[in-house]
Amino acid sequence: MPRPSLSCLLAAIGGGFASDVAMEMPLLAETFEVYPGYEGNITVTGTLSVGRAQVGTQVLFFDLIGADVACALGVSSTVVDGCGIRIVTGTSCAAVGASYYNATLSADPWSSVAYAAGTDGEANGRNVLVTTGLTFAELSGHAVIVHDAAGDVAACAMLAEPATSSAARGTASAFVEYPGYTGALAVQGAVHLGEMCPPGGGAGAGQGGGGGGGGNGFGSR
Repeated sequence: MPRPSLSCLLAAIGGGFASDVAMEMPLLAETFEVYPGYEGNITVTGTLSVGRAQVGTQVLFFDLIGADVACALGVSSTVVDGCGIRIVTGTSCAAVGASYYNATLSADPWSSVAYAAGTDGEANGRNVLVTTGLTFAELSGHAVIVHDAAGDVAACAMLAEPATSSAARGTASAFVEYPGYTGALAVQGAVHLGEMCPPGGGAGAGQGGGGGGGGNGFGSR
């Protein structure tokens, strides 16, 4: 089955999860760099997108390359932060801080978010729900970090709104009355056009393959 393109996933997580929540463009981390001081042997690249599933709950889609091949299913549960993916309090990769979530929560919601890599180092995740208690505005501009199997921070990228937002999807939002129309309607709103996801590859995909090794694209402790 073909893997959906990033634009397909952006369209899905930007408006496909909750009809009672206003449509927002997802946040995107796409320029991963080696975490300062990391001495391990992996170099992570790829993309991670964050959408809003409902108020206070985010949904993650990620496609990582060069992830730790030691992060097979089950490995992450034995090491604190092992194979973890986190949005953190820091707003730069020079000082990432701790897991970012609303202080009123009793536990760290990021502690169960982890990836599983195949033998080729690919790790894919779909529909990974995280209840942070935060808004999109609060998450934007924060760092995303990826841990290796030992729990060390291996890679970092910044979350931001994609540069090509509504234009990429095709949005019509400035409706005017049609010339000659004599009815009583005055239509306002927006129409969004986007790429159709392949069957099973968009918002309905619950898990992703772990590259050459197969398996789930993410783990839950």
